[in-house]
Amino acid sequence: MVMNNGPTNRSIVTRFYNHILFDGNRVIKGVSRDRLIKEIGWFKEAAKRIPGNIPHIYNYGKQANNSHDGNDLEYYEMQAIDGDNLYQWTIYNKNLVPQIFDDLIRLIKYMHTESYKASSEDINLMYYLKPKMALERFVNENEINLNLLVINNKCVKNPFSTLESIFSRLRGRLFDTRYSFIHGDLTMSNTLVGRDGKLYLIDPRGKFGNTKIYGDVRYDIAKLYYSIVGNFDSLNNGKFSYKSDELTSNTRYYSIVDNGFKSYGKRILNEFQEDAEVIKFIHATIWLSLLPHVSNNSNQQLCVFCHGVYLLNSLF
Repeated sequence: MVMNNGPTNRSIVTRFYNHILFDGNRVIKGVSRDRLIKEIGWFKEAAKRIPGNIPHIYNYGKQANNSHDGNDLEYYEMQAIDGDNLYQWTIYNKNLVPQIFDDLIRLIKYMHTESYKASSEDINLMYYLKPKMALERFVNENEINLNLLVINNKCVKNPFSTLESIFSRLRGRLFDTRYSFIHGDLTMSNTLVGRDGKLYLIDPRGKFGNTKIYGDVRYDIAKLYYSIVGNFDSLNNGKFSYKSDELTSNTRYYSIVDNGFKSYGKRILNEFQEDAEVIKFIHATIWLSLLPHVSNNSNQQLCVFCHGVYLLNSLF
């Protein structure tokens, strides 16, 4: 949560199911009970491992005076970091980007030092069932015809069969991984840079599949890839376009503004020495799993659908 020397009551980009309040140099965050338990659990564990890279949590149960009417949210209170999120920070500090990315990679490697046995149920859920269910719900609600679907002038195959085919082909490699302490939503938007150049992680997922706090180390790497190469933060800040052909709804066009850091994609893959094809597949499933989280913005959701399907098709 960022102070940035602005007014204490200001708007920031957040999900429709969250609520953020600013009170001087403190942030009061409202989330569902389930999310509260997961996020607080993560912060308590992070305080033992990376205490210098998270905001200080003042209390784990805060009564908010102006909470959303009708929303059953629970609140906790944390330090407001004087700085910017990494996505905004890079706009004004282009010359320092290589250094800050090096710092972030070192932090992730430090977080991932442990090695525990992976859960096959979690892997199956996160990389197959979750994106499939998100896609099914979206396609059904929007009555999308998946036959002869054209995205950005390229014919794409039915994403359900593509997802199943690629998951089956990569199955052995997907299950061959290790668990460690992970963030779970490691994007530039969830990474803050303080005035002193120090990194702070916020808005953790707090679980991977059905496992709390720990998870597949590749998920953090794929999330970073999704942010830096996939341009998630540009989409999250409204820098995208979407339209469908007037003559046929099966022909769709989309674009997401390039944040200028795609060249770091190969660096990320090299630094973590993970299977590039697997990371790119996880990256595509992350986009598909994003669909329900942007359901309050129709064009944004359609753009997410196109991008996820396009990325998945490119791996077929």
